[in-house]
Amino acid sequence: MANWRSFVLVSVDGKPVTHGFMSDQRDTVVKVASGQHRIVVQAGFNTGFGSSGPWEAIVLLPVDVEAGKEYRINGAVRDDLYFVWLEDAQSKAKASAEASAPYGVNRPTSTYVPIFIPVRR
Repeated sequence: MANWRSFVLVSVDGKPVTHGFMSDQRDTVVKVASGQHRIVVQAGFNTGFGSSGPWEAIVLLPVDVEAGKEYRINGAVRDDLYFVWLEDAQSKAKASAEASAPYGVNRPTSTYVPIFIPVRR
């Protein structure tokens, strides 16, 4: 699939969100107390084969959540910014204000060099 969007929860109130080994980070469930929180979202997208992406933005999203509700992260690209917001998982109604950050090309930051170690017998 060449066209996609993804939202990964990075942290809540400065505490990193852990994702299960080999799990799809986009489906991680995090339980928080009702009230105000600051979440960090890694928002990514690609616009097709031959594009210079994939692209990503790291967005700080202040939210105020209610007890007993389920939320999802959603977003949209407008001009040079990636906007994200929280929405009610059932009704899909916006449950927070939008927050945004500029996006850039997502490229690996590490280069792996294979090292071969001979086995002595």
